[in-house]
Amino acid sequence: MDAVADSIVVTSEDACPRDSSMRKSDRPRKLTAKGMENLSGNVGIVMQALIREVRDETMKQMAKAQQETVKEITTSHERIIETLWNAWKKEQQALKQMIQGQEKAIRQLQQDIQGIQAQAA
Repeated sequence: MDAVADSIVVTSEDACPRDSSMRKSDRPRKLTAKGMENLSGNVGIVMQALIREVRDETMKQMAKAQQETVKEITTSHERIIETLWNAWKKEQQALKQMIQGQEKAIRQLQQDIQGIQAQAA
């Protein structure tokens, strides 16, 4: 840590800490009009990239939310269909039992009629 502190030189010119090993080309320079123009263009490019990234992320989140909604609706419809199917099966079972009861009653009536006919003959 002391070695790092020893390598930093503070000038009275700008009171900015500088690394004594820094090359002249690496030192901060004044920003020119051309530099400002380039910086402005770079900021614009970065902003466009950020906007695209935010838009893409938003679209992904919206698509995911839509998929979740579709999944919830599908699950709900599956439960409704299952409930209706089970109710239909119960109704069919009840109708089947009713038909079996009526068939049994018809057979009994046929036997009764045959018995009466036999007595009448």
